[in-house]
Amino acid sequence: MKCPRCKSDYYSKNGFHNRKQKYICKECGRQWLGEKSDRGYPQPVRELCVKMYCNGLEAKAIGRYTGISYNTIINWVKQAKSTGKMSLDMVDDPETTEADQSSHFITSLYSQKNPPPRSSPSGH
Repeated sequence: MKCPRCKSDYYSKNGFHNRKQKYICKECGRQWLGEKSDRGYPQPVRELCVKMYCNGLEAKAIGRYTGISYNTIINWVKQAKSTGKMSLDMVDDPETTEADQSSHFITSLYSQKNPPPRSSPSGH
């Protein structure tokens, strides 16, 4: 490990912050936290979820399948769309799309349970 500012190897431990080791450079006085942890989901998992969303699956369905929060999946889709790292030209706003799909599903269920009234025979 080296000092992020001066790249010196001359440093010492300097306490903890949120259970992470802090260090201080003995040459320039810069303080920093230890190595960054590899938090979160691996990149291939993120890409797979975004691809599934692009192929028409709802974020909630992806969440049920993968065990990942659908809010996390929506955030990944928004991030991928805003950074342009993936070709998401066909992706709409995740929150709007989710609401539209849900309302369409509810409407279709309602119309199946409550068919339109039949008109009486025209002769009587």
